[in-house]
Amino acid sequence: MVLLSILSILVSLVSVPVRGWAWGYDGHQIVAYIAADHLTPAARRHVAQILGVADDPSAVAAAMARAAVRPDLEFRTSAPETVAWHYIYICRQDTAADEQARCPGGDCVTARLDRFVDELKAGKDDPKWNSAAQLAFVINLMGEIHQPMHAITNADRTGMCIGVLSPQPAKTLHSLWGEAMVERLEHESHTRGPAATAKALEKRYPDSHMAMLPPDRIAWESHQLAESDAYRELGIPMQPCRPTACTAPLGGAVHVSQEYIDRNTPVVSRQLAVGGYRLAAMLNGIWNR
Repeated sequence: MVLLSILSILVSLVSVPVRGWAWGYDGHQIVAYIAADHLTPAARRHVAQILGVADDPSAVAAAMARAAVRPDLEFRTSAPETVAWHYIYICRQDTAADEQARCPGGDCVTARLDRFVDELKAGKDDPKWNSAAQLAFVINLMGEIHQPMHAITNADRTGMCIGVLSPQPAKTLHSLWGEAMVERLEHESHTRGPAATAKALEKRYPDSHMAMLPPDRIAWESHQLAESDAYRELGIPMQPCRPTACTAPLGGAVHVSQEYIDRNTPVVSRQLAVGGYRLAAMLNGIWNR
């Protein structure tokens, strides 16, 4: 019975993020809607053509929101090798100089973003992914790379192996920083659906201070946020650097207070906004005429 209980707990911890991953479906669509509002006419025309919709702001925004969740709803099942593309396992004790080593074989979020951007610029389909799939990955992965827990690990698979006891329903530290805090944000904002939440965030965080960065620097920025606001603030001990290990804390599930959630929900909301603005800048850079 004890063994079965332990196995049940482990299965639940590993399976929780599969439901929505990263920001959850709403979070990914929030990023897409924000980006759609800031596309240049040239970029919007190309996006409309690739996604097979009219070159109309509302049609393009809705199509981008649908594309944003394809890598989670469709590609993870049809192409399991893509799961690794959503993360970069940077250890807590790493420096920026270690980041490249955390992307073996180019199978991580930073390298895949670079690759799909290059292919879209060249108008080149690779053997497996046509332009619509490439664009879907860019939209999705630009959301992922701004989720702090997708750029850090404490020998715990980006927090997936750390259970939490939280007033905001979540089973792991990873899911707390993902769909759980997005749900909290939507509740606080009194918005109904990703499109309305995106508009609210655009008002809260104007784009004038959102500098575009290359993917490796965005990942390091997210890593630093996760270290300071997720791990250090909760007093989680630093484990030896084992990037793909799955180690739960010795003391069991981590207790999370309402104050912690209230303090960090603005961090999540700003990351969603920045992700949307930077996604727009990336697409505008791909199609600048």
